[in-house]
Amino acid sequence: MFGWTGKLIVIDLSKGECHKETLLEDYYYQWIGGQGLNIAVQAGKLPGWERLAGDIVSIAAGPLVGSPVMGENVWSLDGLHPFNGQLTSVYGTGNWGAVLKFTGWDQVILWKTARKPCYIILYENGCDIKEYQENQGTAAFFKIMKRNFGDEAEALVSTDTGIVTSSGLVSADSEARFLLERRNVKAVIVQGKKGLPLAKPKDVLAQSSQIVKRWKETGLSNGSNGCAVCHGHCERLMLSRESTVQNAALNLWLATGSCPQWISSGLGQSVEELCSLLECVTGWSCTPVELWAGAHRIEEAKQMINERIRRPILS
Repeated sequence: MFGWTGKLIVIDLSKGECHKETLLEDYYYQWIGGQGLNIAVQAGKLPGWERLAGDIVSIAAGPLVGSPVMGENVWSLDGLHPFNGQLTSVYGTGNWGAVLKFTGWDQVILWKTARKPCYIILYENGCDIKEYQENQGTAAFFKIMKRNFGDEAEALVSTDTGIVTSSGLVSADSEARFLLERRNVKAVIVQGKKGLPLAKPKDVLAQSSQIVKRWKETGLSNGSNGCAVCHGHCERLMLSRESTVQNAALNLWLATGSCPQWISSGLGQSVEELCSLLECVTGWSCTPVELWAGAHRIEEAKQMINERIRRPILS
């Protein structure tokens, strides 16, 4: 398998246990990207995984995340809001999604709730769950993490302002904090170093060079791993979604791992270019029609989840 690691980790927070799961390759294509995997589990669309539907918070990265393609760095965090029960989807950028894959995982599924505030350390073959010391502060936590795992380790840490990493703010959306803290999870550490296998490495690098050239022509600079470090624009774009068609379109780019700033700036890939990149990275020869169908499938599943939640209240 290329582009994906082929592994998901399910963490039972109430018992402090975790176990590895695998998916048929077809499901990776049917439920495109990080958000697609999250929504499929939440909606009970994966055979054998129905027990997890409606009772998880999950984080996953799209198929292009971890590749050398600039701007492909988006991970998705999805779960039911602890206050209104509605499905909440939050996106973040930076290095965390890539390092998640380098650690050997496509998706982290948080099941049930920890008894005490905790943080999770992901390894290639499992995880550790440790108690989080509330009085140590975020800066101290990052310092300890770097000392124990090295500079290549990344962590999502829940704070009063949103979710941050050692590289800075990745999501100012307070909903992200609520989703994690609902489970008593304060941080998730990833620290893998292995690269992502690519179906056509030379073609990926060639297309990546063209995208970088396009970006440089704007006169703008970029941050680490191709991130443009413009999270405020991402947040405003998230708030601007109005119709199902717009949602489906946004699902398509975000699910593959494309930074929303690419979309709003006009520098993002066309659907045809996304198809080409997906084939070079994952080996999946898809058509624009298949990509759009996947995007609408995600949007329909989101609406189904929210309708299922509302129905008992209305009756």
